[in-house]
Amino acid sequence: MSQTTTDRRRFLASVGGLGALAGLAAYPGLAREAHRSEAAGGEPAPAVPLDVISRVPWPYQPLDPDATAQAAFQAYLKGLCMRGVFEGVVGQVASRLGPPYTVLPFAMFGYGAGGVGGWGTLCGTLNGAAAALALLSANPAPLIAALFAWYEAEALPDHVPAGARFPNTPVAAGSVLCHASVAAWRRAAKKPFSSPERFERCGLLAASVARKTVLLLNAAPPSPPPLDAASAGCLGCHGRGGTPTATGRMRCEPCHTPAALRAQGHPPNWESPRS
Repeated sequence: MSQTTTDRRRFLASVGGLGALAGLAAYPGLAREAHRSEAAGGEPAPAVPLDVISRVPWPYQPLDPDATAQAAFQAYLKGLCMRGVFEGVVGQVASRLGPPYTVLPFAMFGYGAGGVGGWGTLCGTLNGAAAALALLSANPAPLIAALFAWYEAEALPDHVPAGARFPNTPVAAGSVLCHASVAAWRRAAKKPFSSPERFERCGLLAASVARKTVLLLNAAPPSPPPLDAASAGCLGCHGRGGTPTATGRMRCEPCHTPAALRAQGHPPNWESPRS
């Protein structure tokens, strides 16, 4: 029997679970023992009912932030930024708790590399982190908001895992977009996009974001971060505070710069942000 056939049968057994009496989500100890048994060559892990897999959050145990950063860096080398963060966080939980985490195809998260298929949109590290938070937290929205606000303002990467080869150049992206984040780093580091330093920088970024994700998961839920003054002024007119034409929380100014607004003949009221 081929390995592919064996893996497929294991997957179907894990998601079918018609004979299971209770979900492993309620019995994390059972999940751990089942995983250890199979890893040691014993009986296959018990089936996981489909209703357990379809509900979130899945069980979580606090992780070590630095170990998570190292795991994310190693996963980045396998599948780049989004996979690096998601596997760096969730892969550790899988190694502890076993099913249902063991049915996750981590390779699928490679789609987020380069801002989703190379489109330069949402940074893959944030995409992977948001997916992990949605899976592991009962209330992921404030954690995602705190993570994104931190990413915009913090000089990153702020953690250098073992195995890094080049000097780290931290810089605040001022945006959650891949394109803007890489451009800000390139200006600071004076390195081309195709350089090995840029490749490693995104791995260090995956390590930093995975580390922050675990710090957020391990702590009490944070309060929503406030908007910066410029963005609050924009949304005073363009958001719910005025005539709604835009929504979101990411910073306005990296794209809608004061110089561009003046050139477009925008009324000067943006210079005095509304409360």
